[in-house]
Amino acid sequence: MDGYDRQLGQARRRLMGQLFLNRLGWSLFAMLLIVAVAVLINQWFGIVGLSFGQILIWLGIAFGSGIILAIGLAWWGRPNQLSAAMELDQRFQLKERVSSLLALSDEDRQSPVGVALAQDVQNRIQQIEVSQGFPYQVNSNLYLSVLPLALAFLFWLIPQPSHEEPVETPLAMQQKKVIAETSKKLSQKLEAQRKKAKEEGLEEMDALLEELQRETEKLAKGDTKSREEAAKKLSNLAKELSERQKQLGNSKALKNQLKQLQELGEGPADKFADAMKDGDFNQANQELKDLQKKLQEGKLDQEAKDKMAKQFGEMKKQIEEMVAAQEQQKKQLEAAAKRAQEQGDWDEVDRIQRQLDQLAEQEAQRKQMQELADKLQQAQKNLQEGNDQAAAQQLADAQQQMQEMMNQEGQAEMLQEALDQLELAQEGMMNPGEGEGQEGQMLAQQGGEQGQGNGQGQGQNPGNGQGQGMGNGLGRGPGAGFRPEDQEDTQTRETQVRQQVGKGKATIAGEGPKGAYKGKTSQEVQEQIESERQELADPVSDQVLPRNIRDHAREFFENLREGD
Repeated sequence: MDGYDRQLGQARRRLMGQLFLNRLGWSLFAMLLIVAVAVLINQWFGIVGLSFGQILIWLGIAFGSGIILAIGLAWWGRPNQLSAAMELDQRFQLKERVSSLLALSDEDRQSPVGVALAQDVQNRIQQIEVSQGFPYQVNSNLYLSVLPLALAFLFWLIPQPSHEEPVETPLAMQQKKVIAETSKKLSQKLEAQRKKAKEEGLEEMDALLEELQRETEKLAKGDTKSREEAAKKLSNLAKELSERQKQLGNSKALKNQLKQLQELGEGPADKFADAMKDGDFNQANQELKDLQKKLQEGKLDQEAKDKMAKQFGEMKKQIEEMVAAQEQQKKQLEAAAKRAQEQGDWDEVDRIQRQLDQLAEQEAQRKQMQELADKLQQAQKNLQEGNDQAAAQQLADAQQQMQEMMNQEGQAEMLQEALDQLELAQEGMMNPGEGEGQEGQMLAQQGGEQGQGNGQGQGQNPGNGQGQGMGNGLGRGPGAGFRPEDQEDTQTRETQVRQQVGKGKATIAGEGPKGAYKGKTSQEVQEQIESERQELADPVSDQVLPRNIRDHAREFFENLREGD
Protein backbone atom coordinates (compact mmCIF):
# COMPACT_ATOMS: atom_id res chain seq x y z
CA MET A 1 0.00 0.00 0.00
CA ASP A 2 3.01 2.27 0.23
CA GLY A 3 3.13 2.68 -3.56
CA TYR A 4 -0.60 3.13 -3.72
CA ASP A 5 -0.60 5.86 -1.06
CA ARG A 6 2.37 7.59 -2.64
CA GLN A 7 0.78 7.77 -6.09
CA LEU A 8 -2.55 8.89 -4.67
CA GLY A 9 -0.86 11.63 -2.62
CA GLN A 10 0.99 12.83 -5.68
CA ALA A 11 -2.29 13.05 -7.59
CA ARG A 12 -3.86 15.12 -4.76
CA ARG A 13 -0.92 17.51 -4.78
CA ARG A 14 -1.14 17.86 -8.54
CA LEU A 15 -4.85 18.63 -8.36
CA MET A 16 -4.33 21.25 -5.65
CA GLY A 17 -1.50 22.83 -7.67
CA GLN A 18 -3.73 23.10 -10.72
CA LEU A 19 -6.44 24.62 -8.55
CA PHE A 20 -3.89 27.19 -7.34
CA LEU A 21 -3.05 28.13 -10.94
CA ASN A 22 -6.74 28.48 -11.76
CA ARG A 23 -7.32 30.84 -8.81
CA LEU A 24 -4.07 32.78 -9.26
CA GLY A 25 -5.24 34.80 -12.29
CA TRP A 26 -8.37 36.15 -10.62
CA SER A 27 -6.56 36.75 -7.33
CA LEU A 28 -3.83 38.82 -8.99
CA PHE A 29 -6.44 40.69 -11.05
CA ALA A 30 -8.39 41.64 -7.92
CA MET A 31 -5.35 42.77 -5.91
CA LEU A 32 -3.83 44.75 -8.79
CA LEU A 33 -7.19 46.36 -9.53
CA ILE A 34 -7.37 47.56 -5.93
CA VAL A 35 -3.93 49.12 -6.33
CA ALA A 36 -4.94 50.78 -9.63
CA VAL A 37 -8.04 52.31 -8.02
CA ALA A 38 -5.96 53.48 -5.06
CA VAL A 39 -3.46 55.14 -7.41
CA LEU A 40 -6.28 56.83 -9.31
CA ILE A 41 -7.86 58.21 -6.12
CA ASN A 42 -4.49 59.39 -4.87
CA GLN A 43 -3.59 61.15 -8.10
CA TRP A 44 -7.05 62.66 -8.58
CA PHE A 45 -7.29 64.16 -5.11
CA GLY A 46 -3.56 64.68 -4.64
CA ILE A 47 -3.36 62.87 -1.29
CA VAL A 48 0.35 61.98 -1.36
CA GLY A 49 3.07 62.20 -3.97
CA LEU A 50 3.98 58.77 -5.35
CA SER A 51 7.37 58.02 -6.85
CA PHE A 52 8.10 55.24 -9.30
CA GLY A 53 9.72 53.20 -6.54
CA GLN A 54 6.65 53.53 -4.33
CA ILE A 55 4.44 52.38 -7.18
CA LEU A 56 6.62 49.27 -7.55
CA ILE A 57 6.32 48.59 -3.81
CA TRP A 58 2.53 48.87 -4.02
CA LEU A 59 2.48 46.49 -6.99
CA GLY A 60 4.80 44.04 -5.21
CA ILE A 61 2.50 43.98 -2.21
CA ALA A 62 -0.43 43.36 -4.57
CA PHE A 63 1.40 40.45 -6.23
CA GLY A 64 2.23 38.90 -2.87
CA SER A 65 -1.33 39.36 -1.65
CA GLY A 66 -2.67 37.77 -4.82
CA ILE A 67 -0.43 34.73 -4.46
CA ILE A 68 -1.37 34.29 -0.81
CA LEU A 69 -5.04 34.62 -1.69
CA ALA A 70 -4.70 32.01 -4.45
CA ILE A 71 -2.94 29.61 -2.05
CA GLY A 72 -5.71 30.08 0.49
CA LEU A 73 -8.40 29.44 -2.08
CA ALA A 74 -6.60 26.34 -3.37
CA TRP A 75 -6.20 24.98 0.16
CA TRP A 76 -9.83 25.71 0.89
CA GLY A 77 -10.98 23.80 -2.21
CA ARG A 78 -8.39 21.00 -2.06
CA PRO A 79 -9.71 17.51 -3.08
CA ASN A 80 -9.95 14.61 -0.59
CA GLN A 81 -8.56 11.11 -1.16
CA LEU A 82 -11.73 9.75 -2.69
CA SER A 83 -11.95 12.63 -5.20
CA ALA A 84 -8.29 12.16 -6.09
CA ALA A 85 -8.84 8.41 -6.54
CA MET A 86 -11.80 8.96 -8.82
CA GLU A 87 -9.80 11.45 -10.89
CA LEU A 88 -6.90 8.96 -11.02
CA ASP A 89 -9.20 6.19 -12.27
CA GLN A 90 -10.65 8.45 -14.93
CA ARG A 91 -7.39 9.79 -16.32
CA PHE A 92 -5.58 6.40 -16.44
CA GLN A 93 -8.65 4.30 -17.32
CA LEU A 94 -8.38 2.09 -14.22
CA LYS A 95 -12.12 1.42 -14.28
CA GLU A 96 -12.69 2.67 -10.75
CA ARG A 97 -10.27 0.20 -9.20
CA VAL A 98 -8.55 2.76 -6.96
CA SER A 99 -11.76 4.47 -5.85
CA SER A 100 -13.43 1.10 -5.20
CA LEU A 101 -10.51 -0.10 -3.11
CA LEU A 102 -10.48 3.14 -1.18
CA ALA A 103 -14.21 2.83 -0.51
CA LEU A 104 -13.80 -0.65 1.10
CA SER A 105 -13.66 -0.97 4.83
CA ASP A 106 -10.71 -2.55 6.61
CA GLU A 107 -12.62 -5.82 7.08
CA ASP A 108 -13.53 -6.01 3.40
CA ARG A 109 -9.97 -5.36 2.41
CA GLN A 110 -8.91 -8.49 4.37
CA SER A 111 -11.31 -10.65 2.41
CA PRO A 112 -10.05 -12.65 -0.59
CA VAL A 113 -11.78 -10.27 -2.99
CA GLY A 114 -10.29 -7.24 -1.27
CA VAL A 115 -6.81 -8.75 -1.28
CA ALA A 116 -7.12 -9.57 -4.99
CA LEU A 117 -8.35 -6.04 -5.78
CA ALA A 118 -5.54 -4.47 -3.79
CA GLN A 119 -2.99 -6.63 -5.57
CA ASP A 120 -4.43 -5.67 -8.95
CA VAL A 121 -4.40 -1.97 -8.06
CA GLN A 122 -0.86 -2.25 -6.81
CA ASN A 123 0.32 -3.86 -10.01
CA ARG A 124 -1.38 -1.32 -12.24
CA ILE A 125 -0.58 1.82 -10.31
CA GLN A 126 3.12 1.04 -10.23
CA GLN A 127 3.18 1.17 -14.02
CA ILE A 128 1.76 4.71 -14.40
CA GLU A 129 3.46 8.10 -14.23
CA VAL A 130 1.17 10.47 -12.28
CA SER A 131 2.84 13.63 -13.62
CA GLN A 132 1.85 12.67 -17.16
CA GLY A 133 -1.81 12.30 -16.26
CA PHE A 134 -1.89 15.44 -14.12
CA PRO A 135 0.15 18.08 -16.04
CA TYR A 136 0.12 21.70 -14.86
CA GLN A 137 -1.73 24.02 -17.26
CA VAL A 138 -1.66 27.81 -17.10
CA ASN A 139 -5.18 29.25 -17.22
CA SER A 140 -5.89 32.10 -19.65
CA ASN A 141 -7.32 34.28 -16.86
CA LEU A 142 -3.77 34.76 -15.61
CA TYR A 143 -3.25 37.28 -18.42
CA LEU A 144 -6.06 39.46 -17.05
CA SER A 145 -3.66 40.74 -14.40
CA VAL A 146 -1.85 42.70 -17.13
CA LEU A 147 -4.84 45.07 -17.47
CA PRO A 148 -4.90 46.50 -13.90
CA LEU A 149 -1.11 46.56 -13.94
CA ALA A 150 -1.14 48.83 -17.00
CA LEU A 151 -3.94 50.94 -15.50
CA ALA A 152 -1.92 51.49 -12.34
CA PHE A 153 1.02 52.91 -14.31
CA LEU A 154 -1.34 54.95 -16.50
CA PHE A 155 -3.12 56.46 -13.50
CA TRP A 156 0.25 57.25 -11.94
CA LEU A 157 0.97 59.52 -14.92
CA ILE A 158 -2.07 61.72 -14.12
CA PRO A 159 -0.80 65.03 -12.70
CA GLN A 160 -1.91 65.76 -9.18
CA PRO A 161 -3.81 68.98 -8.40
CA SER A 162 -1.80 71.66 -6.73
CA HIS A 163 -2.67 72.31 -3.08
CA GLU A 164 -0.80 75.56 -3.02
CA GLU A 165 -3.05 78.54 -2.52
CA PRO A 166 -2.69 81.07 -5.35
CA VAL A 167 -0.87 84.14 -4.18
CA GLU A 168 -2.98 87.20 -4.76
CA THR A 169 -1.21 90.27 -6.00
CA PRO A 170 -1.75 93.54 -4.16
CA LEU A 171 -3.75 94.82 -7.12
CA ALA A 172 -6.11 91.81 -7.01
CA MET A 173 -6.55 92.23 -3.26
CA GLN A 174 -7.37 95.88 -3.75
CA GLN A 175 -9.87 95.04 -6.48
CA LYS A 176 -11.67 92.62 -4.17
CA LYS A 177 -11.71 95.29 -1.48
CA VAL A 178 -13.18 97.85 -3.87
CA ILE A 179 -15.84 95.35 -4.99
CA ALA A 180 -16.78 94.58 -1.39
CA GLU A 181 -16.95 98.24 -0.34
CA THR A 182 -18.94 99.29 -3.40
CA SER A 183 -21.37 96.39 -2.97
CA LYS A 184 -21.79 97.23 0.71
CA LYS A 185 -22.62 100.86 -0.05
CA LEU A 186 -25.06 99.77 -2.75
CA SER A 187 -26.71 97.35 -0.31
CA GLN A 188 -27.16 100.14 2.24
CA LYS A 189 -28.80 102.39 -0.35
CA LEU A 190 -31.11 99.58 -1.42
CA GLU A 191 -32.03 99.01 2.22
CA ALA A 192 -33.07 102.66 2.49
CA GLN A 193 -35.19 102.28 -0.65
CA ARG A 194 -36.82 99.17 0.80
CA LYS A 195 -37.87 101.11 3.89
CA LYS A 196 -39.38 103.78 1.67
CA ALA A 197 -41.25 101.16 -0.35
CA LYS A 198 -42.65 99.61 2.84
CA GLU A 199 -43.82 102.99 4.08
CA GLU A 200 -45.65 103.62 0.81
CA GLY A 201 -47.14 100.12 0.78
CA LEU A 202 -45.32 99.00 -2.38
CA GLU A 203 -44.99 95.31 -1.49
CA GLU A 204 -44.02 94.19 -4.99
CA MET A 205 -41.28 96.81 -5.16
CA ASP A 206 -40.07 95.81 -1.71
CA ALA A 207 -39.75 92.17 -2.83
CA LEU A 208 -37.84 93.21 -5.97
CA LEU A 209 -35.45 95.42 -3.99
CA GLU A 210 -34.97 92.65 -1.44
CA GLU A 211 -33.88 90.25 -4.18
CA LEU A 212 -31.57 92.90 -5.62
CA GLN A 213 -30.10 93.57 -2.17
CA ARG A 214 -29.55 89.85 -1.61
CA GLU A 215 -27.62 89.54 -4.87
CA THR A 216 -25.60 92.63 -3.96
CA GLU A 217 -24.67 91.15 -0.58
CA LYS A 218 -23.41 88.06 -2.39
CA LEU A 219 -21.01 90.32 -4.28
CA ALA A 220 -19.80 91.80 -1.00
CA LYS A 221 -19.32 88.42 0.71
CA GLY A 222 -18.52 86.23 -2.30
CA ASP A 223 -15.27 85.38 -4.03
CA THR A 224 -15.68 87.72 -6.99
CA LYS A 225 -12.06 88.36 -7.89
CA SER A 226 -12.22 90.74 -10.83
CA ARG A 227 -13.92 94.05 -11.37
CA GLU A 228 -15.15 92.91 -14.78
CA GLU A 229 -16.92 89.91 -13.25
CA ALA A 230 -18.57 92.03 -10.56
CA ALA A 231 -19.59 94.67 -13.10
CA LYS A 232 -21.10 91.94 -15.28
CA LYS A 233 -23.22 90.70 -12.37
CA LEU A 234 -24.38 94.24 -11.67
CA SER A 235 -25.19 94.62 -15.36
CA ASN A 236 -27.41 91.53 -15.19
CA LEU A 237 -29.22 92.99 -12.18
CA ALA A 238 -29.69 96.26 -14.05
CA LYS A 239 -31.16 94.34 -16.97
CA GLU A 240 -33.76 92.78 -14.68
CA LEU A 241 -34.69 96.19 -13.31
CA SER A 242 -34.97 97.59 -16.83
CA GLU A 243 -37.35 94.79 -17.82
CA ARG A 244 -39.50 95.53 -14.79
CA GLN A 245 -39.41 99.23 -15.63
CA LYS A 246 -40.68 98.49 -19.13
CA GLN A 247 -43.58 96.55 -17.62
CA LEU A 248 -44.54 99.54 -15.46
CA GLY A 249 -44.40 101.84 -18.46
CA ASN A 250 -43.21 105.36 -19.07
CA SER A 251 -45.06 107.73 -16.74
CA LYS A 252 -43.15 110.72 -18.10
CA ALA A 253 -44.60 110.22 -21.58
CA LEU A 254 -48.08 109.90 -20.07
CA LYS A 255 -47.68 113.18 -18.21
CA ASN A 256 -46.57 114.89 -21.40
CA GLN A 257 -49.73 113.66 -23.09
CA LEU A 258 -51.92 114.82 -20.21
CA LYS A 259 -50.54 118.31 -20.68
CA GLN A 260 -52.44 118.40 -23.97
CA LEU A 261 -55.82 118.15 -22.22
CA GLN A 262 -58.08 121.06 -23.09
CA GLU A 263 -60.20 123.11 -20.71
CA LEU A 264 -63.20 121.19 -19.39
CA GLY A 265 -65.26 124.24 -18.59
CA GLU A 266 -66.10 125.66 -15.21
CA GLY A 267 -67.30 123.35 -12.50
CA PRO A 268 -66.46 121.54 -9.25
CA ALA A 269 -63.88 119.33 -11.05
CA ASP A 270 -61.64 122.26 -12.06
CA LYS A 271 -58.90 121.40 -9.58
CA PHE A 272 -59.07 117.73 -10.54
CA ALA A 273 -58.63 118.64 -14.21
CA ASP A 274 -55.73 120.98 -13.42
CA ALA A 275 -53.98 118.28 -11.38
CA MET A 276 -54.40 115.81 -14.25
CA LYS A 277 -52.94 118.32 -16.72
CA ASP A 278 -49.96 118.85 -14.40
CA GLY A 279 -49.45 115.09 -14.08
CA ASP A 280 -49.86 115.34 -10.29
CA PHE A 281 -51.67 112.07 -9.61
CA ASN A 282 -51.48 112.55 -5.87
CA GLN A 283 -53.28 115.90 -6.04
CA ALA A 284 -55.77 114.52 -8.56
CA ASN A 285 -56.55 111.65 -6.21
CA GLN A 286 -57.10 114.09 -3.36
CA GLU A 287 -59.46 116.19 -5.48
CA LEU A 288 -61.49 113.09 -6.38
CA LYS A 289 -61.71 112.28 -2.70
CA ASP A 290 -63.04 115.77 -1.94
CA LEU A 291 -65.62 115.50 -4.73
CA GLN A 292 -66.74 112.11 -3.43
CA LYS A 293 -67.11 113.51 0.08
CA LYS A 294 -69.17 116.45 -1.16
CA LEU A 295 -71.47 114.12 -3.08
CA GLN A 296 -71.99 111.86 -0.09
CA GLU A 297 -72.69 114.78 2.22
CA GLY A 298 -74.97 116.49 -0.29
CA LYS A 299 -72.97 119.72 -0.45
CA LEU A 300 -73.39 120.12 -4.22
CA ASP A 301 -76.53 121.61 -5.73
CA GLN A 302 -78.03 120.36 -8.96
CA GLU A 303 -76.28 122.98 -11.09
CA ALA A 304 -72.86 121.98 -9.68
CA LYS A 305 -73.68 118.31 -10.30
CA ASP A 306 -74.61 119.04 -13.90
CA LYS A 307 -71.38 120.97 -14.45
CA MET A 308 -69.34 118.19 -12.85
CA ALA A 309 -71.07 115.58 -15.02
CA LYS A 310 -70.29 117.67 -18.08
CA GLN A 311 -66.65 118.00 -17.00
CA PHE A 312 -66.36 114.23 -16.47
CA GLY A 313 -67.84 113.60 -19.89
CA GLU A 314 -65.44 116.03 -21.53
CA MET A 315 -62.44 114.50 -19.77
CA LYS A 316 -63.56 111.02 -20.75
CA LYS A 317 -63.87 112.18 -24.36
CA GLN A 318 -60.40 113.75 -24.41
CA ILE A 319 -58.80 110.71 -22.78
CA GLU A 320 -60.40 108.40 -25.35
CA GLU A 321 -59.21 110.68 -28.16
CA MET A 322 -55.70 110.57 -26.71
CA VAL A 323 -55.79 106.77 -26.52
CA ALA A 324 -57.22 106.52 -30.04
CA ALA A 325 -54.49 108.82 -31.36
CA GLN A 326 -51.86 106.55 -29.87
CA GLU A 327 -53.48 103.49 -31.43
CA GLN A 328 -53.60 105.25 -34.79
CA GLN A 329 -49.95 106.23 -34.45
CA LYS A 330 -49.08 102.63 -33.66
CA LYS A 331 -50.85 101.37 -36.78
CA GLN A 332 -49.17 103.99 -38.96
CA LEU A 333 -45.75 103.07 -37.59
CA GLU A 334 -46.39 99.37 -38.18
CA ALA A 335 -47.40 100.08 -41.77
CA ALA A 336 -44.34 102.29 -42.29
CA ALA A 337 -42.09 99.60 -40.85
CA LYS A 338 -43.58 97.05 -43.23
CA ARG A 339 -42.98 99.32 -46.23
CA ALA A 340 -39.41 100.04 -45.14
CA GLN A 341 -38.79 96.33 -44.71
CA GLU A 342 -40.08 95.60 -48.20
CA GLN A 343 -37.77 98.32 -49.58
CA GLY A 344 -34.80 96.95 -47.63
CA ASP A 345 -34.30 100.18 -45.66
CA TRP A 346 -33.20 98.54 -42.42
CA ASP A 347 -32.06 101.79 -40.83
CA GLU A 348 -35.58 103.12 -41.16
CA VAL A 349 -36.94 99.85 -39.79
CA ASP A 350 -34.75 100.19 -36.70
CA ARG A 351 -35.82 103.79 -36.18
CA ILE A 352 -39.51 102.91 -36.44
CA GLN A 353 -39.04 99.90 -34.18
CA ARG A 354 -37.61 102.14 -31.47
CA GLN A 355 -40.71 104.31 -31.68
CA LEU A 356 -42.93 101.22 -31.48
CA ASP A 357 -41.02 100.08 -28.40
CA GLN A 358 -41.66 103.43 -26.76
CA LEU A 359 -45.36 103.14 -27.54
CA ALA A 360 -45.36 99.61 -26.11
CA GLU A 361 -43.93 100.97 -22.87
CA GLN A 362 -46.97 103.25 -22.63
CA GLU A 363 -49.43 100.38 -23.11
CA ALA A 364 -50.00 99.90 -19.37
CA GLN A 365 -50.72 103.60 -18.87
CA ARG A 366 -53.12 103.64 -21.82
CA LYS A 367 -55.13 100.82 -20.30
CA GLN A 368 -55.25 102.55 -16.94
CA MET A 369 -56.33 105.83 -18.50
CA GLN A 370 -59.04 103.99 -20.43
CA GLU A 371 -60.30 102.40 -17.21
CA LEU A 372 -60.26 105.80 -15.53
CA ALA A 373 -62.26 107.24 -18.42
CA ASP A 374 -64.82 104.43 -18.09
CA LYS A 375 -65.26 105.14 -14.38
CA LEU A 376 -65.70 108.86 -15.05
CA GLN A 377 -68.31 108.01 -17.68
CA GLN A 378 -70.21 105.88 -15.16
CA ALA A 379 -70.02 108.72 -12.64
CA GLN A 380 -71.37 111.13 -15.30
CA LYS A 381 -74.25 108.78 -16.08
CA ASN A 382 -75.18 108.40 -12.41
CA LEU A 383 -75.04 112.17 -11.89
CA GLN A 384 -77.32 112.73 -14.85
CA GLU A 385 -79.76 110.17 -13.45
CA GLY A 386 -79.63 111.79 -10.01
CA ASN A 387 -78.01 108.78 -8.31
CA ASP A 388 -75.47 110.62 -6.16
CA GLN A 389 -74.45 107.61 -4.07
CA ALA A 390 -73.66 105.51 -7.14
CA ALA A 391 -71.68 108.43 -8.56
CA ALA A 392 -69.77 108.71 -5.29
CA GLN A 393 -68.97 104.99 -5.50
CA GLN A 394 -67.68 105.42 -9.04
CA LEU A 395 -65.44 108.25 -7.82
CA ALA A 396 -64.15 105.92 -5.09
CA ASP A 397 -63.29 103.36 -7.78
CA ALA A 398 -61.59 106.12 -9.75
CA GLN A 399 -59.55 106.93 -6.63
CA GLN A 400 -58.36 103.32 -6.49
CA GLN A 401 -57.39 103.56 -10.13
CA MET A 402 -55.47 106.75 -9.44
CA GLN A 403 -53.80 105.11 -6.43
CA GLU A 404 -52.64 102.24 -8.63
CA MET A 405 -51.21 104.73 -11.12
CA MET A 406 -49.44 106.51 -8.26
CA ASN A 407 -48.01 103.22 -7.02
CA GLN A 408 -46.68 102.35 -10.45
CA GLU A 409 -45.21 105.81 -10.79
CA GLY A 410 -43.51 105.41 -7.40
CA GLN A 411 -42.18 102.01 -8.41
CA ALA A 412 -40.86 103.43 -11.66
CA GLU A 413 -39.09 106.23 -9.79
CA MET A 414 -37.56 103.77 -7.32
CA LEU A 415 -36.47 101.54 -10.17
CA GLN A 416 -34.82 104.49 -11.85
CA GLU A 417 -33.03 105.37 -8.61
CA ALA A 418 -31.89 101.76 -8.26
CA LEU A 419 -30.66 101.77 -11.86
CA ASP A 420 -28.74 104.98 -11.22
CA GLN A 421 -27.16 103.45 -8.12
CA LEU A 422 -26.22 100.32 -10.04
CA GLU A 423 -24.63 102.45 -12.74
CA LEU A 424 -22.66 104.39 -10.12
CA ALA A 425 -21.57 101.10 -8.54
CA GLN A 426 -20.40 99.82 -11.92
CA GLU A 427 -18.46 103.01 -12.53
CA GLY A 428 -16.95 102.73 -9.06
CA MET A 429 -15.83 99.16 -9.68
CA MET A 430 -14.42 99.84 -13.12
CA ASN A 431 -12.79 103.16 -12.13
CA PRO A 432 -11.76 102.83 -8.48
CA GLY A 433 -9.04 105.45 -8.98
CA GLU A 434 -11.54 108.30 -9.20
CA GLY A 435 -11.41 110.36 -6.05
CA GLU A 436 -8.98 108.12 -4.17
CA GLY A 437 -6.47 106.90 -6.72
CA GLN A 438 -6.58 103.41 -5.26
CA GLU A 439 -5.57 101.51 -8.34
CA GLY A 440 -2.63 103.80 -9.00
CA GLN A 441 -1.52 103.34 -5.43
CA MET A 442 -1.71 99.58 -5.74
CA LEU A 443 0.20 99.61 -9.00
CA ALA A 444 2.97 101.49 -7.26
CA GLN A 445 2.92 99.09 -4.32
CA GLN A 446 3.00 96.14 -6.69
CA GLY A 447 6.00 97.60 -8.43
CA GLY A 448 7.62 98.16 -5.05
CA GLU A 449 7.07 94.58 -3.88
CA GLN A 450 8.43 93.11 -7.09
CA GLY A 451 11.52 95.25 -7.19
CA GLN A 452 14.89 95.44 -5.56
CA GLY A 453 16.09 98.85 -6.75
CA ASN A 454 16.62 102.03 -4.82
CA GLY A 455 14.23 104.29 -6.72
CA GLN A 456 10.94 105.82 -5.63
CA GLY A 457 7.97 104.43 -7.63
CA GLN A 458 4.84 106.33 -8.53
CA GLY A 459 1.56 104.71 -9.58
CA GLN A 460 -1.03 106.77 -11.38
CA ASN A 461 -4.56 106.18 -12.53
CA PRO A 462 -7.05 108.08 -14.64
CA GLY A 463 -8.33 109.28 -11.26
CA ASN A 464 -6.61 111.73 -8.96
CA GLY A 465 -4.82 109.35 -6.61
CA GLN A 466 -1.14 108.59 -6.37
CA GLY A 467 0.72 105.97 -4.41
CA GLN A 468 4.39 105.29 -3.74
CA GLY A 469 6.43 102.13 -3.46
CA MET A 470 10.06 101.07 -3.59
CA GLY A 471 11.38 98.75 -6.29
CA ASN A 472 12.15 98.12 -9.90
CA GLY A 473 8.58 97.52 -11.12
CA LEU A 474 7.38 101.08 -11.53
CA GLY A 475 9.33 104.18 -10.62
CA ARG A 476 12.76 105.61 -10.97
CA GLY A 477 15.89 103.60 -11.36
CA PRO A 478 16.55 100.34 -13.24
CA GLY A 479 13.28 98.69 -14.26
CA ALA A 480 12.18 95.25 -15.39
CA GLY A 481 9.06 94.14 -17.24
CA PHE A 482 6.28 96.34 -18.60
CA ARG A 483 6.38 100.00 -17.56
CA PRO A 484 3.95 102.72 -18.63
CA GLU A 485 5.28 105.92 -20.11
CA ASP A 486 6.41 108.41 -17.53
CA GLN A 487 7.85 111.89 -17.59
CA GLU A 488 11.44 110.90 -17.03
CA ASP A 489 14.67 112.23 -18.47
CA THR A 490 15.71 109.49 -20.89
CA GLN A 491 18.99 111.23 -21.81
CA THR A 492 17.94 111.89 -25.41
CA ARG A 493 18.68 114.93 -27.59
CA GLU A 494 17.33 116.26 -30.86
CA THR A 495 19.71 116.96 -33.76
CA GLN A 496 19.28 118.44 -37.22
CA VAL A 497 21.36 117.73 -40.30
CA ARG A 498 21.95 121.03 -42.11
CA GLN A 499 22.42 119.75 -45.64
CA GLN A 500 22.34 121.93 -48.74
CA VAL A 501 20.45 120.05 -51.43
CA GLY A 502 21.54 121.16 -54.88
CA LYS A 503 20.37 120.43 -58.37
CA GLY A 504 20.83 116.89 -59.52
CA LYS A 505 20.89 115.08 -62.80
CA ALA A 506 17.57 114.85 -64.64
CA THR A 507 16.61 111.60 -66.37
CA ILE A 508 13.92 111.36 -69.05
CA ALA A 509 11.88 108.23 -68.50
CA GLY A 510 9.29 108.73 -71.24
CA GLU A 511 6.54 110.97 -72.57
CA GLY A 512 3.16 111.62 -71.04
CA PRO A 513 -0.17 111.75 -72.88
CA LYS A 514 -0.59 114.70 -75.17
CA GLY A 515 -3.40 117.15 -74.75
CA ALA A 516 -5.63 117.79 -71.74
CA TYR A 517 -8.76 115.89 -70.73
CA LYS A 518 -11.97 117.83 -71.02
CA GLY A 519 -14.50 117.55 -68.23
CA LYS A 520 -16.04 119.21 -65.20
CA THR A 521 -13.10 118.72 -62.92
CA SER A 522 -13.99 121.60 -60.62
CA GLN A 523 -17.55 120.30 -60.26
CA GLU A 524 -16.36 116.83 -59.35
CA VAL A 525 -14.04 118.27 -56.72
CA GLN A 526 -16.89 120.36 -55.33
CA GLU A 527 -19.15 117.31 -55.14
CA GLN A 528 -16.46 115.40 -53.26
CA ILE A 529 -16.06 118.29 -50.81
CA GLU A 530 -19.82 118.43 -50.22
CA SER A 531 -19.89 114.65 -49.68
CA GLU A 532 -17.12 114.85 -47.10
CA ARG A 533 -18.83 117.78 -45.40
CA GLN A 534 -22.09 115.80 -45.18
CA GLU A 535 -20.31 112.80 -43.68
CA LEU A 536 -18.74 115.04 -41.04
CA ALA A 537 -22.16 116.44 -40.22
CA ASP A 538 -23.70 113.00 -39.72
CA PRO A 539 -24.38 112.22 -36.05
CA VAL A 540 -22.13 109.75 -34.30
CA SER A 541 -24.39 106.99 -33.02
CA ASP A 542 -21.83 104.84 -31.24
CA GLN A 543 -20.42 107.49 -28.92
CA VAL A 544 -21.22 106.95 -25.23
CA LEU A 545 -22.53 110.13 -23.61
CA PRO A 546 -22.56 110.94 -19.89
CA ARG A 547 -25.71 110.03 -18.02
CA ASN A 548 -26.97 113.58 -17.47
CA ILE A 549 -26.56 114.40 -21.19
CA ARG A 550 -28.35 111.16 -22.15
CA ASP A 551 -31.29 112.02 -19.89
CA HIS A 552 -31.43 115.56 -21.31
CA ALA A 553 -31.37 114.26 -24.90
CA ARG A 554 -34.01 111.63 -24.15
CA GLU A 555 -36.34 114.21 -22.61
CA PHE A 556 -35.79 116.58 -25.57
CA PHE A 557 -36.76 113.96 -28.15
CA GLU A 558 -39.76 112.82 -26.11
CA ASN A 559 -41.02 116.39 -25.96
CA LEU A 560 -40.31 116.77 -29.67
CA ARG A 561 -42.37 113.67 -30.52
CA GLU A 562 -45.25 114.81 -28.37
CA GLY A 563 -45.22 118.27 -30.01
CA ASP A 564 -44.45 120.11 -26.76
